[in-house]
Amino acid sequence: MRRWLKTGWAKGVWMEHRAKLLWVGAVGLLAVGYLLGSRGGQEAPAETAEKPALTEESSAPTVWTCSMHPEIRRDRPGNCPKCGMKLIPLVPAGSGGGMSAMANLRQLVVSPEARALLDIRSVPVQRRYVMAQVEMVGKVDYDETRLGYITAWVSGRLDRMFVDYTGVEVKKGDHMVLIYSEELYSAQEELIQALKYAPTRSGQTATGGIDLLESSREKLRLLGLTDEQLREIELRGKPSPHVTIYAPVGGIVIEKLRQEGDRVARGDRIYTVADLSHVWVKLDAYESDLMWLRYGQEVTFSTEAYPGQVFRGRISFIDPVLNDKTRTVKVRVNVANEQGKLKPDMFVRAMVRSTVAAGGKVVDPELAGKWVGPMHPEVIKDEPGLCDVCGMPLVRAETLGYVSVDAGKASKPLVIPVSAALVTGRRAVVYVEVPDAEEPTFEGREVLLGPRAGDYYIVRRGLAEGERVVYKGNFTLDSEIQIQAKPSMMTPEGGGGGGHQHGGAVAKAAGGAPAPKPEIPGTFFAQVERLEDASEAVGQAIGLRDLDQVRAAFDAVGQALEAVDAGLLKGHPAMLWKDLAMVLANDVAEGAEVERLRDAQRVHEMLEEHLDRLRRQLPRPAEPAAA
Repeated sequence: MRRWLKTGWAKGVWMEHRAKLLWVGAVGLLAVGYLLGSRGGQEAPAETAEKPALTEESSAPTVWTCSMHPEIRRDRPGNCPKCGMKLIPLVPAGSGGGMSAMANLRQLVVSPEARALLDIRSVPVQRRYVMAQVEMVGKVDYDETRLGYITAWVSGRLDRMFVDYTGVEVKKGDHMVLIYSEELYSAQEELIQALKYAPTRSGQTATGGIDLLESSREKLRLLGLTDEQLREIELRGKPSPHVTIYAPVGGIVIEKLRQEGDRVARGDRIYTVADLSHVWVKLDAYESDLMWLRYGQEVTFSTEAYPGQVFRGRISFIDPVLNDKTRTVKVRVNVANEQGKLKPDMFVRAMVRSTVAAGGKVVDPELAGKWVGPMHPEVIKDEPGLCDVCGMPLVRAETLGYVSVDAGKASKPLVIPVSAALVTGRRAVVYVEVPDAEEPTFEGREVLLGPRAGDYYIVRRGLAEGERVVYKGNFTLDSEIQIQAKPSMMTPEGGGGGGHQHGGAVAKAAGGAPAPKPEIPGTFFAQVERLEDASEAVGQAIGLRDLDQVRAAFDAVGQALEAVDAGLLKGHPAMLWKDLAMVLANDVAEGAEVERLRDAQRVHEMLEEHLDRLRRQLPRPAEPAAA
């Protein structure tokens, strides 16, 4: 800049520009002074007149809080004793701010305008059958019960193999192989000799009471000869060293295990024939979907080879062993394949649609009141009897986990939409609309969920039919509850407020007075002690590894919980106990139905955490020191 100003022309330009700036600044100062003078003479009384108008609104005491630590409450502005931020005024209820906290720990009042703006919507809790869809993938496989094996019934040499490659379709009774057998030759000679002496020995029996002729014939039958072949030998009158083996079933030759000229021993397998008029479809089901699968359920599936065509079958077997690597279980489906479209190793995508009833049972109108074959689910009858395929007695469909559709209202599960639940593991927080409130009021509640079925959760505990739960805008409500340092999904104990936590020493150093301890009668603590003793008994039962005793111990905890008299508490302690009793009851409900010891251990740990929270939030009064 200095180098540029050294030139005469540049210096002249700069001086001219500087003079203009000074002139503009002087004019601006004169204008401002004139305006201030005129306003000071005319509008000062108006300003003083407006001040008394605010005194009526400001007469009510204002509470100041910290935006990062909402548990801080002061009656005058200042700085937060925890983080040093400036305190802000807390909008009181009914001031038009939109949301306000109620005295209840988990309640929140929303103005009608705020509810419309936030688009908060609710639906009633209802009992209804819901649909669970289980998607699986798998492959087509042979029906093992329809495999035929061509084996050598006598030792010998394979002189001719009529089926000399795999994939050939054969019918039942078709000739398959010609065997040369010395053993067979000698057996035929015995038959011919017995036939020669049969007229003279008519009516006589050989040693042991067995007719010699019939004994020779039966020996050849056991070596694989048919009655027709026996008649040919008897008419011919001389033995033949060769025998033809015929197909016992029709189907496709899927294995050819020997070649012409091979020597075989008795029992050696030569061919495998598969009947593809019925096939198996083997599917992989995740362990989380097993609760919706039942023997005899209808399965629909599609293949890559025939897009758009739907095939159907019924579940005939669910593997009792889980694959620990894929976390899946094999599910076998019996499928009719008369047209032969389904071929082994075809990839399929399958679907099972289960209508869910209470208690995890499945509703299937086609099987209601029916009798089903225990080995062949395609055999379904209206009356008891025997299976047409295997002859086993039929069983009632209800014994397989089904429930009749006319079982009434009690069979319908209590459900809520998936979007209504703020899920934290097996527990969830839902917001229930308080009925008959002057303004829209919502109460947070921890519930115990069952499995998910499609777009719904089955509710095990915590809600009643007809209550309205928020399914849209519930996360906004939970965020507001959390900001106000009350129990929410993310902060079950409350006091989180979304801010960082500091030690209590900071608050004391800043002059914050500790909160007074609530006055609680000793009778209440005596009842709580019985609750703690019952929880300790659960731990002892877990140590004994006795599930029946564990479930009984959880029931005892529930009885001790019901025996606690909530009427002994008033004010804030009563609200704290209401919230704690809710989560403790969920612990009991879950623990009373555990099926594994590790689940019992997990629930007991939660129970102990909640009891510890009870001790901290409702502390016992200190005992007087001994003199």
